[in-house]
Amino acid sequence: MLLELRSQHPAAYGVSLSLIASFWGAVFLIAYKAAIVDVDRPGVVFFMLLSAALASTIWSVVIRAPLISKSSLEWKCIIILAVLTVLGNYAIAASLEGCDPALVSVILQIQIFLIALLEFVFLRSSISKWLLLGAVIAVSGFVWINFDKIGTEASSFNGMFWALVAAASFSCMLIITKHVVERIDVNRVNMTRLGIAAGAMLCWPGMFDYMQSVPLPQIGFAALGGLSGLVISRLFLMNSVRYISATQSKLITLSAPIFTLILAYLFLSSIPSNKDLIGSLIILIGVALPLLFQYLKERHQQAS
Repeated sequence: MLLELRSQHPAAYGVSLSLIASFWGAVFLIAYKAAIVDVDRPGVVFFMLLSAALASTIWSVVIRAPLISKSSLEWKCIIILAVLTVLGNYAIAASLEGCDPALVSVILQIQIFLIALLEFVFLRSSISKWLLLGAVIAVSGFVWINFDKIGTEASSFNGMFWALVAAASFSCMLIITKHVVERIDVNRVNMTRLGIAAGAMLCWPGMFDYMQSVPLPQIGFAALGGLSGLVISRLFLMNSVRYISATQSKLITLSAPIFTLILAYLFLSSIPSNKDLIGSLIILIGVALPLLFQYLKERHQQAS
């Protein structure tokens, strides 16, 4: 069904890939939150990267894909993405040391606007006003969900700066992927950048102590987070930008909290609050608005 959609409606296929990426991003969020309970984040991040790199390697062996790239373009992409991966994760850890976690969560959502700007400036892509409006609405949903939490802890300029660095790092990763996606093997690039990032994390000050502090059950949650978020979700996201803009792909993945609420209710019997439901509805409107406009525009073109 997806293959038929790809040939007949490539944009709709790209949207479908982004939605699948969003779902697995929700699985990642649940696993990550379970993994970081009462432990230091750097150790959890290392086990996530390591498990994701191993899973990607095993998959490449199963499908008999070459493990080592011979393309200079791929190696440039791998090194840049690996650096941005480590920088982004370091920046999140640094931001949480001096900034309210709820505020960090909101700041990270400005990725959508950074991606739109970078895509317009460097990739010469036009950005629909409906896409930008949808982004504003969706980010407003995140603000609504976190509004009463913002300010419950002191936030420093340094913490907010590092949150912005994290947002910029992850934004650049998607833009670079969009620029080269037609010329690289996304699985091999993702696998190698994860391996390099995991190796680089070993240089993190005190990393071996962080690793020893993570209990075995939480290593399991970290492994699930790595598989769902850094492998499955990331590969669907990387492939989605073959067919749609990076901005639209990122906007669609903002729906992850909606999937998170559904999964938490189904499997953890967690009942969402009215605030979470309203915020999720706002996010859903923001994500759906540009998709509806695009659908109506295509119908009008077909009719004429």
